[in-house]
Amino acid sequence: MRGDKMIKVIIVDDEAPIRAWIISLLKKLPEYFDCCGEARNGREALKLIEKAKPELILTDIRMVDMDGLQLLEAVKADDGQIDVVILSNYDDFSYARTSFMNGAVEYLLKSELNMERLVQLHNKLIAARNTAYGNRLRQTAKNDFMYVLLKGKELSREEILELVKNYDVKLMDGVVASVMIFIPEQTDVDRVISKVETALIYERIENLNMFLLVHPQRLVLIFNVLHNSFMFQNYIYNEYVQLLFQAIELPMGISEILYGIANLQKAVRQSNSALYTQINSDGKSISICKYDLSSSTENQWKYQKMEKLYGGMREQIARRDGEGFAQKLEQFLVMAGGRRDFYPVQTDRMLERLLLEMELQTGEEADSTEKSNWKIEELDFQKVREMLEAAGKRFELAAQNTSPAVKGVIGYVEAHYATIVSMQEIAEKLNYNTDYLYRVFKMEMGVSFVNYLTQLRMAHGAEMLVDTEWDIAMIAEKVGYGSGSYFSQKFREIYGETPMNWRKRHRNISG
Repeated sequence: MRGDKMIKVIIVDDEAPIRAWIISLLKKLPEYFDCCGEARNGREALKLIEKAKPELILTDIRMVDMDGLQLLEAVKADDGQIDVVILSNYDDFSYARTSFMNGAVEYLLKSELNMERLVQLHNKLIAARNTAYGNRLRQTAKNDFMYVLLKGKELSREEILELVKNYDVKLMDGVVASVMIFIPEQTDVDRVISKVETALIYERIENLNMFLLVHPQRLVLIFNVLHNSFMFQNYIYNEYVQLLFQAIELPMGISEILYGIANLQKAVRQSNSALYTQINSDGKSISICKYDLSSSTENQWKYQKMEKLYGGMREQIARRDGEGFAQKLEQFLVMAGGRRDFYPVQTDRMLERLLLEMELQTGEEADSTEKSNWKIEELDFQKVREMLEAAGKRFELAAQNTSPAVKGVIGYVEAHYATIVSMQEIAEKLNYNTDYLYRVFKMEMGVSFVNYLTQLRMAHGAEMLVDTEWDIAMIAEKVGYGSGSYFSQKFREIYGETPMNWRKRHRNISG
C-alpha cells in the first residue's frame, strides 16, 4: 500500500461496457484508486497481474475461460496479499458464501456499485492493512466461520469438521475451549491482541485461533488444551484464563473445556452466553464469567418472554386495540435495550416491524424518500426508543377513537388481505353502506382504503422476504398481486429499497 493511501486496482469483466463503466467511476475517485488495467477473463487477468502488480482486483463472477471464483482461487494460492472483490448480478447467498470461503474481501452487486460504495470499500481495505491486527487476523478472522457457529443451526460432527477444513482453522480433534473477550469502543484492538499473543507462552495451550467480531466488538479465541489428565486439563485451562485476564483486564466469557472437535460450536456458544451475562450485568466490576447453565436458562426464559410480549403487541396493533399497550411497549423496550447490543439483527427486526405496523395503523403515509434516509440498525437505541414511544402514543390515541365499523374493516382486511377486491365486498360482509365505510375509514385512519390495503400487503410481503425462501413472484401472489414486477415497484415506493435489498439487510448475518 502506498503512502498516499491510493489503491492500485484492475478490472476483470467479459463485457466491455461494464468495464468502461467501472473505470469511469474509479477515475472520479483519483485520490482513492489508480486503475492500472483491465481484462476480459481470469486468464487475461493473471497475465495482467504479473505486469501491473495491483493491490486490488474487481472481478465479475461469470466469465468464459476462467471465471471470477477460479481467478480468486488462483490469486490466493499465488499471492495472498492481493485483495479480491467479487462483482455480480446475482444476489445469491451460495455465490457469496463460496467467495468469502475462498478469501474474497467483499461480494458486491453491480446494481449497488457507486462512488460512495467504492469509497467505503477503500476505507475498509486501508483500515485492515494499516493495522497489525488486520494483518494477523487476515487469514483466521473469516467472520463467516464464527457467525455460522454462533448464529447458524446446530451442526453435526461431520459438518463442523468440514467447516474447519474449508476455513483452514487449525485445531486438533481433542480438548477444545473458547474464550470471548469484550473490547469496548475506543480500545486499541492491536494492543489487546499483542497481549493475548504474549500470554501464549503458557504451556499446553496450542492451536490458538483468533476471530474479531462486531456488534458488540469481541475477540474470540478457540484453542486446544493438551494434557491426558482431566484434572490437569482443568488446571491448565484455569491458569491460562487467569494469566490472560491479568494481561488484558477486559470482560471475558469462557466455556467449559469440552472433548472433541464436535463440541466446538457448543464451546463457542457457551463463551458467548457467559460474556453476554458479564457485559449486561448490573455490576461495574470487570471479571471472568464462566459459562453457567442456570444463567443460560434464565436468558432463554427472558428471550421467550420478550418474544411473547412482541407477538401480543403485534396482535393488538392488528386489532387496533390500545388497552394497556403503552405499558407493554415500555416493558418491551427495556428488554430490547438490553438485548440489542448483543443480538442486533433479530432485535432490530422486531423494533422495525413494530414501528412500521404502528405507523400503518395511525395513517402515516409511506414516503420512500423519507424512509430511505434512515435504517433502524444505523440509529442509536435512544433514538429508536423515542421513535417507538411516539408511534405508540399515536397508536393508543388512534385506537381510542376507532369506531366499531372501522375496527370491523381492519379485522376483515387482516384476515383476507390477499383476496379482497374492493370495499364493497367488506361492506356487504359487515352490513354497512359502502360509501359510508369509505368516508369513515379515511376520516379515522388518515389514509384511503386502497393505500391502507397496499401498505398492509407490503408489510406482509416484507415479513415473507425475511422469513421464507420464496421468490418475488411467489410472495407477490401470496399477498394478492399477479405480477412480481408490480409488487417490487410498490415495495420500493413504500420502503425505499428493492425487495432483495430488504431481504439481504434483514437476514441474520451478523454476530
